[in-house]
Amino acid sequence: HYAFWTGQEMLVWGGTPAGGGPSLSTGARYDPLADRWTSLATLNAPQTSFPVVDLAGQFMVVWGGYDENFAYQRSGGRYDLMTDSWSPVSLMNAPGASDLRNFVSVGNEIIVWDGSYSQGYRYDPRIDQWSRTTSTGGPSFRYGAMAVWTGREVVVWGGNTPSGFYLVDG
Repeated sequence: HYAFWTGQEMLVWGGTPAGGGPSLSTGARYDPLADRWTSLATLNAPQTSFPVVDLAGQFMVVWGGYDENFAYQRSGGRYDLMTDSWSPVSLMNAPGASDLRNFVSVGNEIIVWDGSYSQGYRYDPRIDQWSRTTSTGGPSFRYGAMAVWTGREVVVWGGNTPSGFYLVDG
């Protein structure tokens, strides 16, 4: 499952049910001051297993993952915390279907580094728009890299090559 602190409450989404089975497309919000859980809306919520998820401003963004046949998904959804509603993520200029990406929130946007294409993307959920970043100086093709936001830049580090060689660069 995924969990985020919004500044006022904890947001929990997805995960796998006890005993296995398909991933859940449900969630809840926890208000510690009221000691109360509230279910998230599920209408139009993405139906996917093992997506990348992050919180950007008032939106929780879910992207990619696998379908029931374990095929990569090039789709997603954005949950609006203010309206308790889901809407689909635009596919125009969006990353390809892959599981080699890093998803990092940078305030009101998401930065994505897609290791399978060695390409970066920016997503603004407020206007539902993708744009590419420069790939000049970016990391090479890699599996399993980690990415963090320093407050000024995204750092992508490590991972491994398709042959299993561990990378110590970024």
